Amino acid sequence: MLLTVWFVFTLCLFTVTGAIVYPCKTPDDDPSYCVSLFSCPHLMKALGSLEPIAVDYVRQSMCLGCDAGDFMVCCGTPNEDITRAAIKPKNPVTKQTTSKPKTAPTTQPPETELMDRFNEAVQQRLLPDFKYCGFQHTDDRVHDSPNTAIDEFPWLVHIRFSHMEYEGQYADRCNGVLINNRYVLTNAYCGTEAIKVKLGEYNTNKSVSCDIAANLEDCTDPVLDLPVEEIIRDGKQANGPYDFALLRLNQTVPFSDFIRPICLPVEQAKRPNLHSVVISGWGASDNSGVPKKRLIYNIVEDNECYKEESWLEGNIKFANVSFVCTKPVSDQVGKACTSEHGGPFMYDVSRRHQWFVDGIIVNVMYKGNENMCSKHNPVNGIKITEDTIDWILSTIRP
Repeated sequence: MLLTVWFVFTLCLFTVTGAIVYPCKTPDDDPSYCVSLFSCPHLMKALGSLEPIAVDYVRQSMCLGCDAGDFMVCCGTPNEDITRAAIKPKNPVTKQTTSKPKTAPTTQPPETELMDRFNEAVQQRLLPDFKYCGFQHTDDRVHDSPNTAIDEFPWLVHIRFSHMEYEGQYADRCNGVLINNRYVLTNAYCGTEAIKVKLGEYNTNKSVSCDIAANLEDCTDPVLDLPVEEIIRDGKQANGPYDFALLRLNQTVPFSDFIRPICLPVEQAKRPNLHSVVISGWGASDNSGVPKKRLIYNIVEDNECYKEESWLEGNIKFANVSFVCTKPVSDQVGKACTSEHGGPFMYDVSRRHQWFVDGIIVNVMYKGNENMCSKHNPVNGIKITEDTIDWILSTIRP
């Protein structure tokens, strides 16, 4: 059912001027207005629940086609029957599974236990050793543009919702990070209907990308396109997109200069007190080719994000997650777009520039007249905690 919804979303071609307000009627025949799906919390929860009746209600609520690629719905007043359907306990589904509920912070496993389990996972080759993960060939590159070098951030993956290859899917583009040779970490929104992932990609319109400098041509390997074998979601379905998901690929990934895993922040005591993070992805406002990005965002108070969307604080408290709110540095050149979601908040440590994933992007905020992209507005997401590491270690298998 959700795949049908996503298929409809990817075919949206209608462009709407952000300054105009469009009235509509909900499936219950109540008058309302067309808004972004991300601005309608009860429909977001309904979509995230995967309950067929709730998902079908969201589909019936779609209006106007797309606002420059955004998902427009007739929001209205929450339907009590749909709300109850969206929060009732779910039975396991064939493709997507839900792990056990998160434990309370007071019962989280001690860090020493986590390290013992991590070391055991390394010995079993379930996770890469710290001697290998998070390293790349461009550590000493001087960054004078919002784009990366062709071999930078080799752990970033492009998640697809359809087997079709046309680039009109820019509006629902999703990202994730490779954490070992079989699993991709992303958020629940991007994991819901993931069909395949592209690894080693630099430009979204090219299978092989080249960087020509000093009369020398350096090119990537062909993009590796792998089906998703299983989707495993953390936490509760009712958390909507503010939740993690793991994508198990259908085969072991061969590492190269362009495909490598990022490090998980297992050693919480050594985790730095971050003031800024780096984000990367292929977000866009049209179907032109997009190079992999490199953008710097400052970590700010949660209220900086809450004041942008009135429903956000309630969703975060309901999901009971560790929230991350960021805003771009003042001299940022590049723009973050709504389809950056699922990608990483990253930081590097030591003079060796070893990269770790600090969290996962859930929402790139923008206003209706900004064409899905902005270099001023906040980007928010969820932070990887000890609880998250515990879930990953309990979930991955050979």
